[in-house]
Amino acid sequence: MKKTKKALATLAIAGMTLSMIPFNVFAASTVPTRLAGVTAEQTAVKIADQTGYTGAAILASSTSYGMVDALTAGPLAASLKAPILLTGAGNAIDAATKAELTKLAVKTVYVTSGTAVIKQSVIDELKAMGIEVVALGGYDRAETSVNIAKKMTGVTKVAVANTVVDALSIAAVASAANEPILLTNKDALPASVAAYLASAGVTTSDVIGGTGVISDAVVAGLPSATRHAGMTAYDTNNQVIQDFAAALQFDNVYVASGVTGIDALAGAPLAAQTKSPIVLTDGKSVPAAAAFTYSKSATSTVVTALGGEFVVSESVRLGIAAGQVTPVTNEFKIVSISALDDTNTFLRVDFSKAVTTSLEPSDISIKNAKTLASYGVKTVTLAADGMSAQLELFSNVDNVNVLQYLTDYTVTVQANGTILTANFNRPYSLETRVVDIDVADKEITVVDNKSGASKTLKVLDPNFDYQAVLGELIQVWYNTDNELLKSQLATTTAKYDSIEVTKVDEIKLLTEDNKYDASDEEYANDDDKYAFYLDGESTSPSAIMGDKFNFAKVGFDKSGNVEYVSAYNLKQFLIVDKVDGDEVVGVDGPGTGGSFDAEDATIIKDGKVITLDDLEKGDVLFFSTDADDKDGFAEVYNKTVTGAIDDVYYESITVDGDTYDFVYDQNELTKYDTNYASSAVYIDADGETALVDSDAAEELQAAGDVKLYFDRAGNLVYIAGDLADVESNTLTAILTDDIEYGSSTYGNAKAQFSVLLENGDEEVYDLTLKDLDTITVDGVDYDIDSTPTATDEWNPTIVSSDLVLVNSAGTQVTVSFGNTEGKLMEFKLDDNGNVKELGFFSADFKSSTSILEAGDTYLDGKKLLSSTLVFDAKKGYDNSGVLVDVKAGDVSVTKWSDYEGTDISNPDFIINDDNEVIAVVIKTTTTSDTSYEEAVITSIIRNTDKDIVKVTAYVNGVEKTYTVDEVTLATLAKGDVAVLEIDDSSSELVTNIHTSGAEYTGRVIANATTGAAISLADVNVGSREVTIGGQIYKLVSDGEVLDGTDNNDITVETLADLRGKTNVTIVKDELNSNFVKYFMFE
Repeated sequence: MKKTKKALATLAIAGMTLSMIPFNVFAASTVPTRLAGVTAEQTAVKIADQTGYTGAAILASSTSYGMVDALTAGPLAASLKAPILLTGAGNAIDAATKAELTKLAVKTVYVTSGTAVIKQSVIDELKAMGIEVVALGGYDRAETSVNIAKKMTGVTKVAVANTVVDALSIAAVASAANEPILLTNKDALPASVAAYLASAGVTTSDVIGGTGVISDAVVAGLPSATRHAGMTAYDTNNQVIQDFAAALQFDNVYVASGVTGIDALAGAPLAAQTKSPIVLTDGKSVPAAAAFTYSKSATSTVVTALGGEFVVSESVRLGIAAGQVTPVTNEFKIVSISALDDTNTFLRVDFSKAVTTSLEPSDISIKNAKTLASYGVKTVTLAADGMSAQLELFSNVDNVNVLQYLTDYTVTVQANGTILTANFNRPYSLETRVVDIDVADKEITVVDNKSGASKTLKVLDPNFDYQAVLGELIQVWYNTDNELLKSQLATTTAKYDSIEVTKVDEIKLLTEDNKYDASDEEYANDDDKYAFYLDGESTSPSAIMGDKFNFAKVGFDKSGNVEYVSAYNLKQFLIVDKVDGDEVVGVDGPGTGGSFDAEDATIIKDGKVITLDDLEKGDVLFFSTDADDKDGFAEVYNKTVTGAIDDVYYESITVDGDTYDFVYDQNELTKYDTNYASSAVYIDADGETALVDSDAAEELQAAGDVKLYFDRAGNLVYIAGDLADVESNTLTAILTDDIEYGSSTYGNAKAQFSVLLENGDEEVYDLTLKDLDTITVDGVDYDIDSTPTATDEWNPTIVSSDLVLVNSAGTQVTVSFGNTEGKLMEFKLDDNGNVKELGFFSADFKSSTSILEAGDTYLDGKKLLSSTLVFDAKKGYDNSGVLVDVKAGDVSVTKWSDYEGTDISNPDFIINDDNEVIAVVIKTTTTSDTSYEEAVITSIIRNTDKDIVKVTAYVNGVEKTYTVDEVTLATLAKGDVAVLEIDDSSSELVTNIHTSGAEYTGRVIANATTGAAISLADVNVGSREVTIGGQIYKLVSDGEVLDGTDNNDITVETLADLRGKTNVTIVKDELNSNFVKYFMFE
């Protein structure tokens, strides 16, 4: 087994560096313009990550009734350097929150509510995680605020608030100032608060809100109180920011919803870190506070929204950043009407201005807009600030809708001496599971969680996160046109992994290495226990039992049973090079899928649907062109391992002690139905992909750290890293004498090889051929065994002047040993310099009749690489190229990229399976005065004798003008393809123009399509290949596709534009090659 060790001394330094990571390792370096998750809990996690706090956390309820307990938690969170995390009303900790507690290594959690709000089972789950739980919940919200305040030290000042919005207005300021927030009632200070103030040594207080929420009598009982208030809650927020501006900094400004409040609560400790204000908004308008924060901001100020666009729209965030306050209208009107229960018995009416008169049921009427049927109002409760009213309608039967869904009702309110009218229409709302998404058509398909009925909804929100909801339970609201008006994610339980269908009702997540059952309930058919979608189409689990899939999203019900699977066979992958229109183009070369047509495809990255603009060069894209009814599906999956390659083996490498196979187990790949090549890829010295072998792995190892990329099934697909020259064990050599051959005393075939190796060493190898491991002939390996017992074992013999390999079936492979001086071979040595393998070139040994010039990229249509070897043996040949005597001392070896000699006449060369030139032998050199360039003519100038004296043409990817030595060619016209004969002594002088003859026909195929349209499959944009008439043509890196439809306006197009074209001319890059300089369609 071949094995190469690499020194690991630098790892000690790396280990020292890792030990010095600061506590806020999870903190982001720059605050983004939005911190949001799909749920409030996920938003709190995003905010927590931004703070960088670890070790402790505050846990609050995300429910509207439980949040009031946590209103005052911000200052304690800042004091403890602990984030505020959230959990819902369920019996278990929210999944995102639980993961964050683990990630932040939390050892202590302060819980702001009692077990009536945050369940005892949640407390038990925290304790089972090894977390100490500190209970802060009190008898009521006021006592809870006192309990929170008692956990803070060094307190001399408090803030006092009554409403949710007012408490949130002071939260960031108080958090930065170590100032607890205490909650009071309007007309009386709670006993618990009074007792705390009497014993805590508080000397001053800030009162948040006007007399409508905290009376003067309460303020009079507070120590040295200062009131901060405005006409409305949002005016109070503005006043608070202005009153405390001297203590604030405006490099960051945060924006949160004053309606939901929950995101502002979680954001308080983050804002406190930088003494930043939190501006509260109703989510639809830019509040007056924006004008003040803008006046204090610098051009570099970052305005960050807390929560998604449903609670703080992007237009509001941008308006606050620009200080563009939404104009306040003096119009008194109904702003909105919303239902507070499922039966529409309770309604909330919001007004543009405060209602200052009393409201009675008789002041309100509700009528069906079509039938004019009236509905009675039982009670009216006007909010303390007069900005809203709650209505209770008469209901004769429980749990029956008073007002119907999707029906127009006219609501009339008499207030402030004005009659106000508005329309109320309650959209349908269902708890559903999303079973299919169609990003191209902007649709989702949902199944009612109760009835099982499916419905397709049109998505109106351009920022809707399709992938996040797939497979999840969501609450949807929609209208009669099945347009999705609103959605709320109910669960986020789904997992991404590669999977195996182990049983009809069991799924194994392969990376996680866990099995999950479907429902335990009895079904007539186990296929009905959960929904399974394969490549976007519904299928029965029993039909695919035992199959594996390298991408899946698995959704679970509330009991943890599998309820939904969306699986794909992502058959191919590419390394993103660029995006060409709707085509994702991969790095050119073997081993990858080339390109992906993404016009109608869904592409996801990190669990979210992305656009082509979100792709980055170097992303690894796994894709299936057949999925989703041929629209295509792809995932950017950049799971990586970075480090130095410790060891290189025949088919694997080790990095940081772990072994990774770069050669695939084909049986395993078959189970996933992938179209991968035989091994992982890397990017070679020519910037193209190539298959990894042990030699390439050693070059990657020698250059330093590498990054390993994997698919979801754990297969290593791509090794990224620099390359370095290493002493190869496989060496190309030129024979300096004919091979001598014969048999030993024991009848074993022997041969002697006198050679000059590519490294400059002169060697004579006397070999007993049966001792070799392998003999390779024209790229085919033959394993050597002197007594073959199988057809893949070969006995080497000498017959006459030939080497003959014979297997057990009597099949023979012959290599001539006659007249071999000057020929090329390969020798593979072991670490001791012993020859273990021989490589002969028979059909792959070529003798050219061409002239090869320094800098050429092709030789007789075969690709010259920068690494192609050049054996300069011309001293061993006469001027006609006839062999005289090749002596090792007269031969020099260089690489083609370094060759700067004169033109080479009639060289010999050898090639590999990819039609790339391995090595060239120089026998003679010559000087040519003329070169040929393929061109597309764009302009012609003739003299008075109609001779051509000047042409402009596309040559080598650019449009260039040449002087012509009075060529007579009456038929030449703009748009024609021609071969220009150019005088090398004056590179801009054309001595002849060919549109026929050998120089032309070997380079140009006019109307190669012969009227047949080029199909979609014929064009592979990624590999730059086009199939025409069964022949594959490859566009060179600087080649072009030209539109010659209008000869007066020839334009450069893309390879994808060739699809459907029926008249395409091919202009080759080299005489008689399949490499193309131009495709031109007309």
